[in-house]
Amino acid sequence: MKKIIFIPGWMNTLETYRKYEGVEIWKNIKNNEMPDFDFLIAHSMGTLFALKNYKPRKNQKIILVNPLIPKRNIINWFFRWIKFHQKEGLSEKQKIVLNPILVIVGIYRCVKLLALDFSKIFSLIPKNNLVILRGKNDYFFCDNLAVEFARLKNIQMIEIENVGHNWNETYDQEIQKLIGE
Repeated sequence: MKKIIFIPGWMNTLETYRKYEGVEIWKNIKNNEMPDFDFLIAHSMGTLFALKNYKPRKNQKIILVNPLIPKRNIINWFFRWIKFHQKEGLSEKQKIVLNPILVIVGIYRCVKLLALDFSKIFSLIPKNNLVILRGKNDYFFCDNLAVEFARLKNIQMIEIENVGHNWNETYDQEIQKLIGE
């Protein structure tokens, strides 16, 4: 059986994604260790955590869903986040961390991750072990600049029609095709 690990987007819990086990990076104050996996799936801000903790492993596949790439200034990301909340906002299916202490820790981790440049890490990951899923209606985080970045890095990107940044069952369907289940 394939070992699938999921890393949720910013301040989301694994309950948002329902089908997957993974690392609750926003619910734990301690550093989170990456378990072994056959497939690593990460969404949004969780993709940066996945990239930060990348270690070359044989035959392991990585699926990044709406990653926050390329590196941009923190103010730029902040204004994109505001626009995202005005236009798309939270979905009713999202289960988020509400503990005030964990929210403060989450903001700190978010700022630290956004300060890093992950461009070089993409060159370490074998291209046949990496794919990006992008909602074509994600105008805020995984936008046209991200598409161009992926193209320049020769990263396979699958664009999904009629889907934005928030998690959607359509991502589950595409992931099932990719992992062969």
